[in-house]
Amino acid sequence: MFADTPVAIYEDAAIGSRAFINPSTGRFLKHEDLHVQLIEFLHEANQGRYGSRAWADTNISCFRSAHTLNEILQRDAHSNSQRWTLDIAPVTWCPDQQLALPEDKMRLLPERELIKNTFGVELG
Repeated sequence: MFADTPVAIYEDAAIGSRAFINPSTGRFLKHEDLHVQLIEFLHEANQGRYGSRAWADTNISCFRSAHTLNEILQRDAHSNSQRWTLDIAPVTWCPDQQLALPEDKMRLLPERELIKNTFGVELG
């Protein structure tokens, strides 16, 4: 989806990315008349009907996921009478796992040092 490529999968597919198939990202296919559906799908894709990248950036980018997780963690902390101190940093996999924002590297340097000194594990 981040490559702005629409997706077509069988309607009964049992894969995780199925949850992200919608009119903006692609379509579900039935098992019968597959050739007709694929021709329609390719035609729709060539006509610009889908906007997979825009939908993914808005709904499932590392920034959106980090924001959602921060909200969940903050709510959980408050419900357990704990103080929320610091949001998690968005992580990207382009091409390898790394912090998405350069400023987070400096912001999290003390935590990296703490982990290294406490557990002997060097991150990044």
